[in-house]
Amino acid sequence: SRNGTFVEGERLIGQRILRDGEKVQLGVTALLAFALLDPLEREVSARVYESGTRDPLTGLYNRRVLFEHLDRELSYAARHFTALSLMLIDLDHFKSINDRWGHLAGDRVLEVVARTVTATLRTEDIVARYGGEELAVVVRGVDLASSHIVAERLRATIAHSEVLWEGDRVPITASLGLAHCVGGCHARDLIEAADGALYAAKREGRNRVMVAAPQGERR
Repeated sequence: SRNGTFVEGERLIGQRILRDGEKVQLGVTALLAFALLDPLEREVSARVYESGTRDPLTGLYNRRVLFEHLDRELSYAARHFTALSLMLIDLDHFKSINDRWGHLAGDRVLEVVARTVTATLRTEDIVARYGGEELAVVVRGVDLASSHIVAERLRATIAHSEVLWEGDRVPITASLGLAHCVGGCHARDLIEAADGALYAAKREGRNRVMVAAPQGERR
């Protein structure tokens, strides 16, 4: 910089290898502390971060990350008058799977469905484990008709998923509730709308998509 760079109070002239803990001053205002992370420390830091943001069974984001992401996306939608969709996915008769084949089989079903849903969506969409046998999907920037197509594709793909357990093919279907807003809305309202649509899908016979009344749509 114009005012010089100093390492431990000495002006830096030419190149120098920094040591862990050394203080670097840039000009008269910026003071930095150099910290050296070896590969093991970086790996530990990455694992700590992952454990705080990911569901350990499915590898999907957890509820905390989902809510944070949803708040950010809704704020963006309100500022730019864009669309946002929330889908809640509930595996049908999941308790029966656990009762018949055991909880390990149920875990396997969750893992397969999580991978299937992730592979079906765009990289910019987010998938999270919402709780138990329920997943949540946030899709941005598409209209309601397109979101409905995505939801139907997810339903069909899940229904064609295959889990073999102790020689049996475990049947997998899912019910989906879809809520959509344009121009931003409250996260709680969007979640309640998707949850209501999901309840309607299960009431109507499961293995189907139900759509809530549009939320928001204001300028």
